[in-house]
Amino acid sequence: MEKILLVEDDQNLSMMVLENLEDLEFEVYHLLDGKEVLPLLERETFDLILMDVDLGGEKDGFDIAEEIRAVNRTLPIIFATAKKSVADLERGFKIGYMDYLKKPFGIRELSLRINSLLKREEDKKDSYQLGTLTFEPSIQCLFKEGIHIKLSKLESSFLKILCENEGHVINKEDTIKELWKMDEDPQGKESSLHNIAYKLRKIFEEEPSVSIKTISKGGYLLYANNV
Repeated sequence: MEKILLVEDDQNLSMMVLENLEDLEFEVYHLLDGKEVLPLLERETFDLILMDVDLGGEKDGFDIAEEIRAVNRTLPIIFATAKKSVADLERGFKIGYMDYLKKPFGIRELSLRINSLLKREEDKKDSYQLGTLTFEPSIQCLFKEGIHIKLSKLESSFLKILCENEGHVINKEDTIKELWKMDEDPQGKESSLHNIAYKLRKIFEEEPSVSIKTISKGGYLLYANNV
């Protein structure tokens, strides 16, 4: 169940939105005061924030969102506001809010926007940052500033296994069985796996933060320092 943080100082509107989202099987946590957002985010994890721009108090929704972005650059934020000026849109884009709702809004529109953002974030999870390269297993590609590197199905599958176990040794025999869908005699494919690892190492030659190591009598280890 996806977890949503609702930040809205209108109690009546909040209750209506909260009840509708709960009917749609979202878990919803409500805050009336924007000052409580950052302390809450230090304790709880949310999949998305729905935040009123026109919050009462010293800070509006944009101010709170800027503080959120200082500590979390990717958490989806939908702003809701009764006004929608060009200046508001520009400020929102700079913050990286991801979406915008004009009050009054219908619950169907809100649901569609929330589900669209959550799906977009879910799709992003099937990608891995390896140095300056982005690996997308679903299309068997590596990308870097317009450069498109197409991988074979086996190369992509092997790299995905490495990424899923980054920092941990993957067993050679188990990897062969998974890649070639075989239960017996994995030794016959060891040279093929070695060649795949070699081709991937060539791709990452100019990525000093990425290394694929062969572990004696063990398997393979991916290390990617993306800091």
